Amino acid sequence: RMLSRPAPTPSRFGVSCAARAPRKARTARAVARAMEARPPADGDGGDAAPAPPSSARFLSATARAQMEKQGASQVWAEVTALARLPGVLDLGQGWPEMGASELARAAASEAMLSDEHSNQYSPSPGAPELVNAIERYYRATGSLPDDSVEREVLVTTSATEALYVTLQALCDPGDEVVFLEPFFPWYKSHARIFGATPRTVRLREEGVAPNKRFRLRLDDLRDAFVAGAGKTKAFIHCNPHNPTGLMFSETETQEIARLCAEFDVVIVADEVYERCTFDEKTPMTRMADVDVAASTTEPGIATRARTLVVGTASKLLCLSGWRVGWVVGPKPLIAALKTIHAYSTFCAPTPLQLGVAAALEKMADDADAATRARATESASRSPTTTDGTSHDVSGRREAAFACTRGRLVPDAVAEIIASNVAVMSRALTDSGVAPFAPSGGYFLVADVSDTGLDATEYCRALATGPARVAAVPMDVFFDAEGPEKDVPRNLVRFAVCKSSETIGKCAEAIRNNPVGAARK
Repeated sequence: RMLSRPAPTPSRFGVSCAARAPRKARTARAVARAMEARPPADGDGGDAAPAPPSSARFLSATARAQMEKQGASQVWAEVTALARLPGVLDLGQGWPEMGASELARAAASEAMLSDEHSNQYSPSPGAPELVNAIERYYRATGSLPDDSVEREVLVTTSATEALYVTLQALCDPGDEVVFLEPFFPWYKSHARIFGATPRTVRLREEGVAPNKRFRLRLDDLRDAFVAGAGKTKAFIHCNPHNPTGLMFSETETQEIARLCAEFDVVIVADEVYERCTFDEKTPMTRMADVDVAASTTEPGIATRARTLVVGTASKLLCLSGWRVGWVVGPKPLIAALKTIHAYSTFCAPTPLQLGVAAALEKMADDADAATRARATESASRSPTTTDGTSHDVSGRREAAFACTRGRLVPDAVAEIIASNVAVMSRALTDSGVAPFAPSGGYFLVADVSDTGLDATEYCRALATGPARVAAVPMDVFFDAEGPEKDVPRNLVRFAVCKSSETIGKCAEAIRNNPVGAARK
């Protein structure tokens, strides 16, 4: 009865069989597989004691495959272990050390202590207060409503769950999911869990330190779509990109959207770092705000109608332990996600949802106030007519109206992280390591080739040696089974979402205690 009815199916994007299949049929198939996996009975009919049962026989093939190729989980466990060594400074895990929303914490505390109902289940799609706050936040920061696309919000228990239920709702065995490499490791694992094939598109390195950067060649993305034509269900677009810090320009975002329209794939826009960008003059372009057609002769459908936007309080409010995330997208797709979500975590913690709602409402208030101020300032100006003799009231109104759309701007944490990037980049350069220049996000990637060590050796030496700083080798951010099997062994990721004090200590330790060839 869990999925007794077919999930709503969009006109051009089929949800997965898992989202549509009745529970009874799926259960029967599971029982059949389990019976086939049972070891055969003894054939001699004797009294010999049967062999002790192996617990592994109870596991699904999917679970066994994930355990055999733990990849990301194993690396995170090792990084955590190194970071917990006495005196080690943790630049491995990307949890923010500052900026946790005081308003959200106060509102959540009040909800817990003053309202008995706030400690119970919320509606599965999300507490109404948070659903409304998310909608308002996006409007206030520049995402205008589009009457042609009805959108809805689903609150999830973290952005990780948002990605999980999204791919479960979209993917059938044999489908392909495309994403850029290096990548957030959970993309690959989620795709494989649901029987889909990951197809990666590697970002290219350009320039020399201190201006080394990663770039996407759009032809590489097109090649991936061509190779997976007829099988590619989704493209995961992470912007700003984790882990490289690459931020895609408005033009690049439009071109990516145009390719997705041409090959008719769903866009999963992982935009959790949208306010952590380092140049206020060039804010991030949200994928759902781009409108392109599949070709010049076909109208196609609006990008917003094929885009699922993932957000989270972990990054937006620096509350990574709260596990409150969301997905915003077209109603038919969100309907399928709601079905999957209801049978996984059901709902995020209610008082934490209310805390996040209060913080997002305040962010929306601030954004609206800034928009009104810009419009008022523009209206107060007195443009003249072409002959310079009189004021143009119509022009003044048009200029003011142009300022009424909200803006997505970097937050205060982004300014701290940008400073941290500069401090760490100088220290790494001084220690013989070549940093890349990020435009946003929580991380700084560096090339350790000149140390004479590979990434794993470098990270181990950095954490256990006199520097005592934990970082992450980036091998796990690449797919050894992907189109380009030569996984780079020279890249290391540093989490720079820490306090200025912590980054200062780490920079000094790295500069004073170089690792590898630089020590000589």
